[in-house]
Amino acid sequence: MSNDKGWTLGHVAGTPVHLRPNALLMVGVFAALYFPLFSSRAASQGGAIAASVALGAVILVSIFVHEVAHVLVAKSYGVRADEISLNMLGGHASFTSQFKRPWHGAVTALSGPLANVMLGLVFLVIVRSASEYSIVLEVVNIAAVMNFFLALFNALPGLPLDGGSAVSALIWNFTGSQSKGLTVAARIGQAVAVLWLLWAVVRPLLQGHSPDIVILMWTLMLVMVLWSGATASLRRAKYLQAVEKLDLASITTPARTVVAHTSVREVVSQMLGAHDSTTTVVLSETGNPIGYVDPLALSSVGVEVQEYTPVAAVSIPLLPGGVIDATARPQELLSRVNVGHDTRTLYVVAQDGRVTGVVWVASLMRALNLH
Repeated sequence: MSNDKGWTLGHVAGTPVHLRPNALLMVGVFAALYFPLFSSRAASQGGAIAASVALGAVILVSIFVHEVAHVLVAKSYGVRADEISLNMLGGHASFTSQFKRPWHGAVTALSGPLANVMLGLVFLVIVRSASEYSIVLEVVNIAAVMNFFLALFNALPGLPLDGGSAVSALIWNFTGSQSKGLTVAARIGQAVAVLWLLWAVVRPLLQGHSPDIVILMWTLMLVMVLWSGATASLRRAKYLQAVEKLDLASITTPARTVVAHTSVREVVSQMLGAHDSTTTVVLSETGNPIGYVDPLALSSVGVEVQEYTPVAAVSIPLLPGGVIDATARPQELLSRVNVGHDTRTLYVVAQDGRVTGVVWVASLMRALNLH
């Protein structure tokens, strides 16, 4: 099945696997790179082409196994994946939520490289157990080496690589600061990108020849991905740093409460007597917050019917999870808020079952410099 994410190959542990058309370009690049080697060793040109394409396909499958490892380990920690996507630069698995503990993320990140090490060892055993040489054995031997390389490369300790994710999670685990972990791992990721580019360009020049154009182009694309991924992580770290410094009490505004059956006339009298813009939170008969008064709807009720109109009729229902404990960390509030939605949305702050105030999304956005 084809969609905007590419071809859907199936599902692994309930996670859809998408193959983007440009992933075939990666297969073609590897086939082109290794065709000269296979053409010198295969019995025919057809055999050389088949071996070259087979190697590219095996590498793509190795990347798939790498991503499946991430998905399965994450699932064991209660985190589900949205998809596995295979593309021209490799692949990635995207997840629906964060890990409950940072070290869960570290283990999940390192499971990918470990899967490639295990796959490489399987290929190596096949090669060592063979009694005679064949072109198929050559493909398996190169696949073993490539899996060890994939494991080593992805284990480098810089974001957005798996090793960087593990470093970030471990620093978060030991310091309690997610932003600090992201910052350190992202800076290492930028350094890895620069060093890799220098290696691809400077090393051939020092050896007295120009860099291979295919390898250089491939390096440039991967370095761009590394740099952009690390830079995105730095932006995320800056945002999280603001979150970590955020004090829920500083953005909480006062609120009064009324029971749902209270008449509009009584609420209007309370508001006029208070001479302020305090938000009025509506409670159920059992005392639980269920909404808040909409001032525009309240003002539209005619004087002659205010006494007979319950305030619940002019209230806006709270969103699911619309009540947050006053002692909660800001991260808990942010996990419920989509700051891209209506800034007039509010969340009720309560302590020991008593409403202590409200937090407007607009105030939250201003505090995080997202306005």
